Amino acid sequence: ANDVSMIQRAHIGIGISGHEGMQAVMASDYAIARFRFLRRLLLWHGRNSIHRNARFILYSFQKNMVFVMGHIFFAFINGYSAQTLYNSYSIAVFNVLYTGLPIIVHGVLDQDISENRAIQFPELYFAGQNRRPWNTKAFVLSQLNGFYHALVIWLLTYLFFDSSNTIVSSNGQSSGVFILGTVVFTIVVWVVNLKLALHIHYWTWVHHVSVWGSILLWYISTILLSSSSSLSPDMYGVFQTILSSGSNWFLIILAIITALTFDVAWRYIKFYYLTPPPEEVIRAQELAGYPDGPKSEYGVGRIMAINADPEAKSEKSPRDGASFAFDQDPGQAAYVVAILPRRSRRKGRAPGRRKIATFFSKT
Repeated sequence: ANDVSMIQRAHIGIGISGHEGMQAVMASDYAIARFRFLRRLLLWHGRNSIHRNARFILYSFQKNMVFVMGHIFFAFINGYSAQTLYNSYSIAVFNVLYTGLPIIVHGVLDQDISENRAIQFPELYFAGQNRRPWNTKAFVLSQLNGFYHALVIWLLTYLFFDSSNTIVSSNGQSSGVFILGTVVFTIVVWVVNLKLALHIHYWTWVHHVSVWGSILLWYISTILLSSSSSLSPDMYGVFQTILSSGSNWFLIILAIITALTFDVAWRYIKFYYLTPPPEEVIRAQELAGYPDGPKSEYGVGRIMAINADPEAKSEKSPRDGASFAFDQDPGQAAYVVAILPRRSRRKGRAPGRRKIATFFSKT
């Protein structure tokens, strides 16, 4: 009962049911039966929640940047006449049918590292405290990446249509605005879904159904839409004309590869030539099948030698400089100290890269 005011004051209150009564549980957002369950709640479910929500928000803005910029680029060549590049049906269901389900599944099920690793390295929780997954820099970079995708898609498609009139129907008619818009929209659907696929760490059958099913749904719905003049007179016969052209298939594949090459190359450079995030190194260790455990020959510290900071090494016990209002065993004290929001020398900043480097240098 004495903890009720503290639980209500916290951003997220966690109550522990016990002999003292149910007051703390009733006032909390989450309730657990034993204090030892807090380890899994924070280091596994809490950390996953931070990363999933950050990816969900960043991707939702990014995919709409790719989608909307096509309209803006098209306005420069149509005399600002308010003519839309995509048909009205595609605009209405873009975020519902073609790109909505994959990010929802990703935001619910994805996990970058295993539960054992997340609990084994509690210092990984610092990323959420330091707002590394979600901050202004991450948002701006995500939007710039979306702008780059949209620019590549538009330039390749427009230059291809402008320099060559090879995409024609069987009766000899050249392509029009709806063929241009449908080709651009097809590439957008592929790029935004494959972009998310690059960030999926934990593939399940649900992920496969959501990603590839969304792309397949675009083809099925557009074929049906262009098969009847009563549904959409402007789209009648458009998609069949596009699919019957080999040059159009070449353009779609070329634009997809060109747009995503930068993303793949950047991830490679960041991991092998720059300083990768600790969780990426741990994930690479898991995928390579290295022995589990910080003291093994293939410990994380061996792989992340670049993160080691000799000046930050410390031989202090987890209990040094920390006090608890209850009797802690050494195992619990280790992760309690890890999640405490200690402050660094500069006021207002929680321990980040330096603390993590210290941890990895000891493995």
